[in-house]
Amino acid sequence: MKKNLTLLTGIAFVIAILIAGGCGDRKKQNDSTTAGVAPLAVVADSTVEIYLKEVLIDEEMHLEMSDSRKPECPVIDNLMTVVYPENTVIFMNAKHGRIDEVLEVRLVEVGDTIFSTSETRVPELYRLEIDPEVDPDTIKYLIKFRVKQDTTTWTIDPYLRIPRQQ
Repeated sequence: MKKNLTLLTGIAFVIAILIAGGCGDRKKQNDSTTAGVAPLAVVADSTVEIYLKEVLIDEEMHLEMSDSRKPECPVIDNLMTVVYPENTVIFMNAKHGRIDEVLEVRLVEVGDTIFSTSETRVPELYRLEIDPEVDPDTIKYLIKFRVKQDTTTWTIDPYLRIPRQQ
């Protein structure tokens, strides 16, 4: 009996370690500004797609977001996407996403312009062009959006991180 209990405890311990390692930072909500940070190496692709999906939590609308550089790591409301000068950021519906439109993307704090906007429609919700002269920083911005069959305008404030060029 004692051997079986020891064996079962060991198996439960191994399963717990495997589960904890597999979960990682999958869906953080309003946690730290490091949620979903991509590696700092310069990525050859100059376009980053950010996938948006609405999530209702306690009757409050939130955004589940991931980007094309780490699509397997969605977070709630607090995505940090690494971009570089002259990158294009495209906001798109995620699989099964029901975002009807992105009304506005703008900086939270008024300051230097880091991007220009150009609204597009199908299949993109919104497009940003990162300014070629932007200084390295972590910038908080707002996304105002509407969900299909809902007239409420919702606002979420994720981050863009512009690392120093190496």
